Amino acid sequence: MYSIDQLEAFVATAKTGSFSAAARTLNKAQSVVSQHVINLEIDCNAILFDRSGRYPQLTLAGKKLLSHAQVLLAQHQRLRSCAQHLDKPFISELTIGLDEGIPFQKLSSIVNQLEIDFPNTALE
Repeated sequence: MYSIDQLEAFVATAKTGSFSAAARTLNKAQSVVSQHVINLEIDCNAILFDRSGRYPQLTLAGKKLLSHAQVLLAQHQRLRSCAQHLDKPFISELTIGLDEGIPFQKLSSIVNQLEIDFPNTALE
């Protein structure tokens, strides 16, 4: 079974381009990150990184898994945020009105962060 640690190590390695950089990002030893990725490869029964060059490169299997892992980690973060705020009062609904002169693209990152920070709030 895949663990959150394995998926975090996999995604961080893919994003940073090396096991060492992923380890620095995750504040873990490089050997721990490498072992998490190896264990994920065993669990998936697939090689996720080509390690023949200086830097690991995603294989086809790794590319297929990456977007799913990223989505799962984002959902996990929302779950953690929700669990941490269960005992706190929150706004259950937030409606944002926009003037047509304001481009929504500029607000999308703010809206995404609101959804992560306040997973129990319905956003309209």
